[in-house]
Amino acid sequence: MDLVKIVTERSGETIDWFIENGAVFNEEVTQGVGSIAYRAHSSSPDASGLVNKLMKTIEQKADVRYNTAATELIVENGKVVGAKAVQGDGTPLEIKANNVILSCGGFAGNKELVKKYAGEKTENMVYVGSPGTTGEMIEEAVNLGAATIDMEQLFNAPTNSIENKQLITAMVLSNGAIMINQDGKRFCNETGSPNDYFNDILNTGDEYVYEVFDKNVVEKVYKLEEVYMKQGIVEEAATIEELAEKMNVPAETLKQSIEIYNASVNGASDPFGRDIFGEPLQKGPFYFIKVATGYLSTNGGLKIDEYARVLKEDGTIIEGLYAAGDAVGGYRPYAYVCGDANILAAVTGRIAGENASK
Repeated sequence: MDLVKIVTERSGETIDWFIENGAVFNEEVTQGVGSIAYRAHSSSPDASGLVNKLMKTIEQKADVRYNTAATELIVENGKVVGAKAVQGDGTPLEIKANNVILSCGGFAGNKELVKKYAGEKTENMVYVGSPGTTGEMIEEAVNLGAATIDMEQLFNAPTNSIENKQLITAMVLSNGAIMINQDGKRFCNETGSPNDYFNDILNTGDEYVYEVFDKNVVEKVYKLEEVYMKQGIVEEAATIEELAEKMNVPAETLKQSIEIYNASVNGASDPFGRDIFGEPLQKGPFYFIKVATGYLSTNGGLKIDEYARVLKEDGTIIEGLYAAGDAVGGYRPYAYVCGDANILAAVTGRIAGENASK
């Protein structure tokens, strides 16, 4: 089963389905990091335009239990027929169902499981994803004989604020920000493969580097003003000279780095091979965020078939059990292209829902 082919073929209809269910998208289709095409359909004003609208629709049609953690699958006569859970006040809960869908994310929030599957290298990496992706239900499926794939692969997150351990959206780079090391120099293709510039940041040897942008980028990326600035992780300067002073880098070096980048925006060959640009960095005020590397999620997970049914090692199904989103492996283990995570979750989630409800 080719999961990439399925996601590709059903992504268009899935975006239409999102819109029919209240999700709001920006009209402009953009070119995001890691992509050679204009393919990023971003929700408006940010992820809330997708998630909040869908949750309102779901709450009208389903019994949603918040602050309730699934702990165990219920199996009868070889078929998964429900799940056990613990509510926020500690009260146990048991829910029976004809079929069960695991849309529980990966296991990146569980340091022990990450270390078990991805090795010792992960011990000192910063985790910047959801605290709820702790992997117990993936392990439950494994205990039932579920096959897994790419469990050692992490979704590396190159740009994370060192102030509050938060992932900085790749849309900042896609819309024109650049990366500057502690010598005041650019050092990577900021909109190539995130795995590549993840390694480029590591190879600087710096404790952190700077993500530098101007007012133009702020105007294009909603999260900058409405989230990051309000969190106090964005530094502002009226001029490039003041920016260099606040970054503690040589002003002339920083000015030259920005001038070379601006020349690339205007058609010159970029020294690092970048081909996704915003406007030249020249509209003050100017800004920077101190960022370091980490990881956002796990790329591996359970094997599924074209109906989103969880498979065993021998290719047979675990009856009654489906999986979707980051609980699933085999989609993009070695790289990330802007937008891949949401569309994987949406397409596999719809397939699982369609088939589990029959």
